[in-house]
Amino acid sequence: MLRTHWRADLFQFSVRCGISLIFLILPNLAHAFEGCNLVDRACWDSDYRPSSPAYPSSSSSIRLNPSAVPLDDRFGIETIGYKSEWDVGLVKGNGRIGAAISPTSGEETFFGPPAFEFPSDYLERKSEKRKFKSQKVNLATAFSIYNNKKSDLKRLQLNLGLIGKYNRLSGEVLPGAGLSAIAGPFTLGYARGVDKHVIDGEPYGVDSGIELFPYDTETYAVGLFLTSVAIDYSRQSIRFPKDPPIEVTMLTASVFFKKWIFTLASRTENSTRPDYDETKKALVTRTFKKDVFGGVQFAATKYLLVGGYMNYYLLNELSLGITLFF
Repeated sequence: MLRTHWRADLFQFSVRCGISLIFLILPNLAHAFEGCNLVDRACWDSDYRPSSPAYPSSSSSIRLNPSAVPLDDRFGIETIGYKSEWDVGLVKGNGRIGAAISPTSGEETFFGPPAFEFPSDYLERKSEKRKFKSQKVNLATAFSIYNNKKSDLKRLQLNLGLIGKYNRLSGEVLPGAGLSAIAGPFTLGYARGVDKHVIDGEPYGVDSGIELFPYDTETYAVGLFLTSVAIDYSRQSIRFPKDPPIEVTMLTASVFFKKWIFTLASRTENSTRPDYDETKKALVTRTFKKDVFGGVQFAATKYLLVGGYMNYYLLNELSLGITLFF
């Protein structure tokens, strides 16, 4: 057990050192990799996603801040697969307005919010390495408020986004909104929303049947994006009417080199909910839950981006990502 924890701590330390190293060599990287020869498509995706451009997928950014919906006049299909299950997201822009739809809310993913489960269900799912089944469908739209059409250090852009989360169990649609800005090489994002998680209590002997757990979300994000490097820091707060809040912080860095994208990220969750210990195969009390993420993507063709992710679903699993641009 000590050896397992030592390896996990060493891996997380290595991720943080790698991100810090990127900060130190950032000016040289930007000059050496100038041009970002990633068939232009992935460069476009990072360059025009104004909030959290270092995230490895557009869907992850959009779920936290709807103003991250790309506006460029292209159509994109993004899917992430684990075992026999696939999460699919669609994005379409016309140059000024963009829209996106996803049949999952991204809960219990590395770049998403925590989920709400009974401890027995949570333990069973983690031990069997099953991803969380979302009960929501997301529909988001974004549009440009201001864009000076300039580039590099003179670039200024402000986007507004709106999102509706449809809960398949309760039939409710709950709203959210976000703002994001680009000022030269810097990106800024802020989003707020209201949400609910629904649990059918009858299988657990709850007389009232459907149980509703309302909460509010608030997300801040700051980042730095140059030609071949993107770095993001984000903080999400999930607040409840009576229970203590949940705080999730993430530091993400992506490097673009020719046809490749390399991503490293660290995630810390501060909450009172239990944590799953793989060594003990049991739930343990741990206030700070720390995870790391690694991803590699490759532009296979002019329209196809494929990648592999480690720990996307917080199961220490390997998953496959495929993105098509038209």
